[in-house]
Amino acid sequence: MRPRSFLLLFALMAALFLVVFSSTEVDADEATEYYNPEIELKFNLKEEDDALSPQNKLPGEAEATKTVQADYDYIGPGIKIGREPVHVGTWTSDPVEFDVNISVNSFDVWWEDTEDSDDSCEWTITIEHNGESVSEDISDCQHDGEELARGSHNLNTIINLVAGDTIGIDLVFEGWDDIRIHYDNVTYDTGLNVKGNHLIIFGDRWENTIVTMEFTEAWPTDWNTNLDAEYVLVMGVNDYMADNAKASVRDGNKHTFQGNNSTMEVNSTVIEWTEINGTGLKIMMDYTVFDHMGNSSANGTLSHPIVTLILEKIEPPPSPWNSNDKPSEEEKCVHGDTKTAGDGCNQCVCSDEEWICTEVDCDPDDSDDGFLPAPSLAAAVAAVAVIALRRRR
Repeated sequence: MRPRSFLLLFALMAALFLVVFSSTEVDADEATEYYNPEIELKFNLKEEDDALSPQNKLPGEAEATKTVQADYDYIGPGIKIGREPVHVGTWTSDPVEFDVNISVNSFDVWWEDTEDSDDSCEWTITIEHNGESVSEDISDCQHDGEELARGSHNLNTIINLVAGDTIGIDLVFEGWDDIRIHYDNVTYDTGLNVKGNHLIIFGDRWENTIVTMEFTEAWPTDWNTNLDAEYVLVMGVNDYMADNAKASVRDGNKHTFQGNNSTMEVNSTVIEWTEINGTGLKIMMDYTVFDHMGNSSANGTLSHPIVTLILEKIEPPPSPWNSNDKPSEEEKCVHGDTKTAGDGCNQCVCSDEEWICTEVDCDPDDSDDGFLPAPSLAAAVAAVAVIALRRRR
């Protein structure tokens, strides 16, 4: 081996050692980056299993109903006395997936009077944390029940939840007439309005014709159903709307972050849309119908999505060489010199007064902060060394 060839190989191995060890350096204190907006969700009273959940039915599915018979005594024709409270039901959430502080702001109930004789009545609304009462509100029924309508009751109850906790509502009615409650669908959204940081968004991506978003929920819902219901949409300019039939849901990644009381580990969900051809894209996300084209929601109020993510398209990475980077035939160098290529990633070495460079496709968005993966870099630099030595023989 010639002396210059030996020096060349030594320089390449030294450069390889430095770059490989730089590429494996990790900041142990670096936390998962995420977007954790404060949002208000409706926790719907569900017919199935007496559940309390942000999950909604499809817009066309019928509501559930529950008839509540008033409890009282007669002392004569048409004379009622001794009105008693009637237990309507208890609804409880699934255990929360991660620590979250919530404010139970209000309770909405859709109901109608089925007798129309004496419309005076009241509700007792008890909010529960892990099955124990944390607040009780007694208020009148807000309307006379002559027509099916919604009554709203302010609560303003603060609860600090840790992973595994549940929330619930116990509902009691007291009145002179029988009533019917409507619940568990988009229009008749009887349930609790709960504000908190229930949703953690880890990222979104728009590359070529594919859009993805990754997130996790304090109370997971069925996003295949939500896609069918168009509770999440990719929208663009000129009223472009991506086809949710070309979207899929899959399990994402495990993420670690600091909760209220301890370090939390959560598993994410990924939604991916394909065959995207719009421009000026954004993801609009909710748990019910919302205003994406200037229309009213199912129960007559104009709503906006709880989350809107503006997307920035990732352009294809440039070629490792451009007209300013690639060495010309006339460019000369000193044999054995090394340098970083113009893309800031590939490595070059001088052989016979000519630069020889690796041509590895470097991903600028890779999580390793711009470094080549160690195995790929090792192979690339070794290849340059072999080429250089062969050209010297």
